[in-house]
Amino acid sequence: MDGLDGMFLYLNNHQTDDTYSRIIIYLLNNRDKIALTNITDLANNCYVSISTISRFSKFFGYGSFQLMKESLKKDPSLDFTFRLNKDNYYNLDHAPEHFLSDFGNQIIASKHSRYNQHGRYQCCRYFNSRHCSL
Repeated sequence: MDGLDGMFLYLNNHQTDDTYSRIIIYLLNNRDKIALTNITDLANNCYVSISTISRFSKFFGYGSFQLMKESLKKDPSLDFTFRLNKDNYYNLDHAPEHFLSDFGNQIIASKHSRYNQHGRYQCCRYFNSRHCSL
C-alpha cells in the first residue's frame, strides 16, 4: 500500500479500533502537529510501541518514520478536510445549492492537486471530464 492513498484505503477496509487504523486517525486528526511529532511521541499518543510505528511506516511504503513524516507534511490533500463546521451546516440549511457547489469544487480541487502531485493526470482528466454538476 502506498502512502496516504493506502492509508485511506486501509481505513475504509478495517475497523477503527485496529492498531493501524488508530494511527491513521491520529495522524489525520493531528495533521497540523505532524512536523513537530517524533516517533516516540506518536507511539505514546497512539498507545503503541516505537517498533509498531516503524512497521506502520514501512507497511505504507515509506522507508522510515522520518520519510513518512516528511511526505505527510508536504501532502496538499491534508490541507482540506471533508468535515463540516458550524458555518457549513448553516449554509447547507439556508443555501443548499451554493453549499453543495462550493463543497464539490473544494473536493475536486483537493483531488486535482493530489493527482497532479503524484502524476496521475489520466485519472484526473477522467474525473474532470465527467462534467458533474451539483
